[in-house]
Order: sequence, then C-alpha cells, then structure tokens
Amino acid sequence: ENSNNPFALVVASNALIRLITTFWNNFTTPQRVEVRNYVLSFLGHKGTGLLSPQNSFVLQSMIRLLCRV
Repeated sequence: ENSNNPFALVVASNALIRLITTFWNNFTTPQRVEVRNYVLSFLGHKGTGLLSPQNSFVLQSMIRLLCRV
C-alpha cells in the first residue's frame, strides 16, 4: 500500500489473488467485505496514478483482485 514501486504492488496483488482463490471458504463474510473495501479504497486513492501506460499492469492486477473478491 505504501510502496510506489509498481512491481511491488503487482506482487502484492497477485499474492492476494492467490490467497483469496485458494482459501476463499476460510474467509468470513466480514473479512471478504474488508478486502473488497480495501481494494476499492486503494483504487480510489491511487487508481488515477496508475492510468499511465507504464503502470497499467498494476491497475489490471488490482482490478483482477477486485473481480476475484
């Protein structure tokens, strides 16, 4: 969240995608809502900075995470 390195953001979002995919049934409903709200908040705060062609892969990864949730 605090990193400005796009590769670190992609690694983190891919790790969350794998975690959610593998352990979806272990998440409670409030935890699922919390993850969803976190991703939406992240996209709201940093999403406009990720619109550049150099960082579009970060935005795509975060949107994939949101869709997975």
